[in-house]
Amino acid sequence: MIITITGKPCTGKSTLAEIFENKYNFERICAGQIFKKEAKNLGIDILDFIKSKDIYKIDEKVDNYLKQIYNTRLNDDIIIESRTSWSFMPEAFNVFVDLPEEIMADRLFNSDRHESEKGISIHHAKQKVSERYKSDVERYKKLYNIDCDDLSNYDFVIDNSNLTPEQTADEIYKAYKKFIKQK
Repeated sequence: MIITITGKPCTGKSTLAEIFENKYNFERICAGQIFKKEAKNLGIDILDFIKSKDIYKIDEKVDNYLKQIYNTRLNDDIIIESRTSWSFMPEAFNVFVDLPEEIMADRLFNSDRHESEKGISIHHAKQKVSERYKSDVERYKKLYNIDCDDLSNYDFVIDNSNLTPEQTADEIYKAYKKFIKQK
């Protein structure tokens, strides 16, 4: 069954999806990689890209692709990293990963994955991560009339502040197995 994974920036969603891919043999699909690739191709900062008019075309393209997967492969072992897929995949197991803003900023500033986004100081990283998440939430509210911050939208919410990525993935997997049994 499909698992959707979303959450705040720098909460380790990509790492968790990689663990699911390698440890639990899930197929991994990452909407965010498409956005980052498009921004890089255009030679602009991801935050500037998110604020541009072009982002709506990419949102629609990615979501249509994900809807097609949901409609044809719901029972396959797939983990989808996407900010919005929970809103159109009601039968999937929808997960939200949460973290306090200070930890998000620290992870961004010390990350090798987000080199172009981290900024010049921890304060700057905190500002960027906050702006990015706020921009995403506002964009999806405007585009889809959904509230990504409403945690009641998700089947499982986890704060991974004090967990390793492996521990977080194991907790998600346990909750997923319970969810399947209840279906």
